[in-house]
Amino acid sequence: MTIAGEADAGRGFSRLPERAETVAILVAVLVGWEVLARTLLAGSFALAAPTQVAAQLAQNWPLYATNVQVTLWTALKGFAIGNAVAVVAAVLIVQWPALERPVFSAALAIYSLPIIALAPILMVLLDRPDAMVALSALAVIFTTMVAAVLGLRSADPAALEVVHVLGGSGRDKLIRVRLQSALPSLFAGLKIAAPASVLGATVGEFMGAERGLGVLITGALASLETTRVWSVAVLATALSGGGYVLVGWIGAWLTPWVHGLEISQAATRGGAGAGPGLLRTGATIAISLVVVFGGWALFIRLAGLNAFFAKGPGDVWAFLFTEPDAAANRALVFGGLLVTLGNAGLGFVAGMAGGTLAAIVFVLRPSVERGVMPIAITLRSIPILATTPLVILLLGRTLAATTVIVAILSFFPTMINMVTAMRLTRRQIVEVLHVMNASRLTILWRAELPSALPALMASARIAVPASILGAVIIEWLVTGVGMGNAILAGVYNADYAVLWAVAAILTLIAMATYGLVSVAERAVLRRYAPEQLA
Repeated sequence: MTIAGEADAGRGFSRLPERAETVAILVAVLVGWEVLARTLLAGSFALAAPTQVAAQLAQNWPLYATNVQVTLWTALKGFAIGNAVAVVAAVLIVQWPALERPVFSAALAIYSLPIIALAPILMVLLDRPDAMVALSALAVIFTTMVAAVLGLRSADPAALEVVHVLGGSGRDKLIRVRLQSALPSLFAGLKIAAPASVLGATVGEFMGAERGLGVLITGALASLETTRVWSVAVLATALSGGGYVLVGWIGAWLTPWVHGLEISQAATRGGAGAGPGLLRTGATIAISLVVVFGGWALFIRLAGLNAFFAKGPGDVWAFLFTEPDAAANRALVFGGLLVTLGNAGLGFVAGMAGGTLAAIVFVLRPSVERGVMPIAITLRSIPILATTPLVILLLGRTLAATTVIVAILSFFPTMINMVTAMRLTRRQIVEVLHVMNASRLTILWRAELPSALPALMASARIAVPASILGAVIIEWLVTGVGMGNAILAGVYNADYAVLWAVAAILTLIAMATYGLVSVAERAVLRRYAPEQLA
C-alpha cells in the first residue's frame, strides 16, 4: 500500500469512532426522551414520546401534510422576499456608504420590532396570507443583510485594486470581485434565515389563520393534546432543519473553496453605536430616529391606511403624553417595563453563557457537535409560542422557566458564531502553540477563545432584540405581567394605540441596548481585532 493510501485508510479508520460516537449520542437522546416521557413525565401533558409522535404522524398524515404545505409555502415566500430585500440593502450599503446609516437603522428597527405586538396590526392592515408572508420576511432581513455586508466587504483588496487599475467601475468591482467573495458569508446567513422564516410563518399562523402548523398548535394547546403539539414541533423542526441543510448544501456546492464557514456577524462600519466620539454617536442616534419614525409616518400616509388601525408617531405621542387619559395610558404601557427588561436580561445572559459553553464543547469534541446540533436546530426551529407552554408545564410559572425560554433565542446564534470564530483562529498561532507542546485546553484558552471574543460581542448585539422579544412572548402567553400585559390589554380591547405604543417603545429600547452592546463590541474589536475597525 502506498503512503497516500495508508493515510487515507488511517483517516477513514479515525473517522469511524467519531461517527459511532455521533450515532450513539443521537440514539441516547432518543432513548432518554422515550424513557422520560414514559416514566417521570407520564401523564404530565408536558412531553410526548418519540414513538407516540411517530404513531400520531402516521395516523393523521393527510391532516399534517395539508398544513405543512401551507406553512412551507408561506415560509418560502417570506424567505425569498426577506432575503431579496436584505441583499439589495447590503449592496446599497457597500456601493454607496452614505446610505449605510439610514438603511442600517431601518433594518435594525425592523429586526427590533416585537412580532407579538406587530402581528395583530399586520392582520388588520394586510390580507391574512400577506400578513403571514410579511412576518416571515421580517424575521430574516436583518441577519441576512449583516451577513451580506460582511461578505461584500471581505473582498480581496488586491483584486479590487486590479479592477480599479484596469479602469473598472464600482459596478465592475461588485460583479467581478465582491459578489463572489460574499457567497460564503451570504450562504451562512441564509442558513440561519431558513429556520427564522419558518418561525415567522408559524408565529403568524398562531396569531390567526385558517390553516398551517401554527393553527394545529393552537388547537392542540387548547385541548392539551401533548402528542399533537410535539408532532407539530417535529414537523416545524423538519422544515427548518431541512432548509438549513439544503441551503448549506447549495452553499457548499457553489463555494467549494470554503469548508464549514459560518457567519460571524462582525460589526459593520457605521452601525449603531459604531462611531467614535459623542458627536458621531449622537448623529447616528438622530439619523436612526429620523429614519425609523419618518419611515413609519410616510408608510402610513402613502399606503392610505385606516386611521383607526394605523397609528403614526404623532398618534402614539398624543396617546402617551397629551391626551386627557395620558397618565393612565403611560401606566399601562410603561408599568411592566422593568419586569420585561429583567426577564430579558436574565435570559440573555443565560443564552449567551450556554451558547459559549456549547461552542467550547463542540470545538473540543466535534463528534458531540454532530450528535447535538440537531437538538440545537430544534431549539431554534420550534416556534417559541409552542415551546413556552411546554416549558411552563415542566418548570412551572417560575423565573427559571422564563429564563429558559428567553435563553433559547440567544443560544443558537451565539453557539454558531463562537464555533465558527474559534475554528477560524489563525493557524500560525495554533501551530506555534503546538510546537511549544501546549495542551488542547491551553490552545483553547490562549488562542481560540480570545480570537472568538469579537464574534461573542457581535452575537450579543444580535441577541439583544431577540431576548426582549422572548420576554414579551412569555409575558403575553403565560404570566400576564410586564409589557406582555399591555399587549394583552390592547388585543382584548381592540385598542390599536396601545399596540402601536408598545411596539414603538420596545423597538426604541431594543435599538438603544443594541447600541450599548455595539459600544462594548467596539472596545473588544479595538483590542482583539483592530483590522475590523478600518
